[in-house]
Amino acid sequence: MFEYGLTEKRNKIDFKNYVDWKAQIRKHIYLNSSDADIFRGTVGDERDIFYSVEGKGKGIWGLRSAANKQKDT
Repeated sequence: MFEYGLTEKRNKIDFKNYVDWKAQIRKHIYLNSSDADIFRGTVGDERDIFYSVEGKGKGIWGLRSAANKQKDT
């Protein structure tokens, strides 16, 4: 699951250059999840990367490929 704090700790991006970097992350998750209203792909295609772990509106997202790997084991 994604946590903003882990992104900051990695220290790979200079967040001072972004007014609202958390909103940018959310936007990219929503654009790449068929669980979101602004998704413009097709369910199950290569852009359908994220899924809502606890249901829409809860703010907890997971990677579909990670979820599929767990189901296979």
